[in-house]
Amino acid sequence: MEFEAQRKQDSEDFWKVEADDHEFWDAYIASRPNYSQSFYNIIHDYHSAHSSSNNVAHDVGCGTGRVAAELALHYPHIIASDVEADHLAVAKSCLTSLPGSISYTHSRAEELASHHPPSSADLIAAAEVVVLMDRDAGLASFSQILKPGGTLAVWFYGRPTFSDSTLFAHAQPILDKIMARNWKDEWDIGQLKEYFRVLFPGFRQAIGEGDEQLNALFAELAEAMGEGRRQFTWPVALVLATRR
Repeated sequence: MEFEAQRKQDSEDFWKVEADDHEFWDAYIASRPNYSQSFYNIIHDYHSAHSSSNNVAHDVGCGTGRVAAELALHYPHIIASDVEADHLAVAKSCLTSLPGSISYTHSRAEELASHHPPSSADLIAAAEVVVLMDRDAGLASFSQILKPGGTLAVWFYGRPTFSDSTLFAHAQPILDKIMARNWKDEWDIGQLKEYFRVLFPGFRQAIGEGDEQLNALFAELAEAMGEGRRQFTWPVALVLATRR
């Protein structure tokens, strides 16, 4: 119980990053895997097959607004919401040149229906967010604000995985040990460290600051990876649903 309480507190504290912490946010944006256009096309094609309405899209738990920026290419009005006001401030600074219009809602996902009219959104995108909310209350809120025929897109990506089979055999078990402590790209060991530093509670303080076990694992991983950049992939799970 004590461990679970601490883990929950660590997670909550982790996301409370001030908007003017530019070093963190620059690293966060650079370290996030990019969703490919083919991935977004799956969502767009699904929605087109179930609805002809493309006016309003809602990015729930928008963070820096990466998903909102893509949706703005297809919907004239975007709503970006987040439970953290500092995240919304960062999103506003990142989304200044979007086509169309955008509005921002400071709210928990579970309470969005109290901020937006019923049947007002054509598409809701919830990327990497459902695990952070009360699932049933959040889905009930989504159901209220989605139009009939509207699309809910929920997705998560998994842990980074070496693409090279030799590296997968020798280095992946080390990387998995690091993951246990708490798309496609090429990283060196420094970039891999940065990924953990900005995306997982506790790593920011632990990396390079006295956690001997964790730093030993990174040293072992660096030796297994060798010099230069290595290719990684991220498995992704996407769930699409239509509001009846």
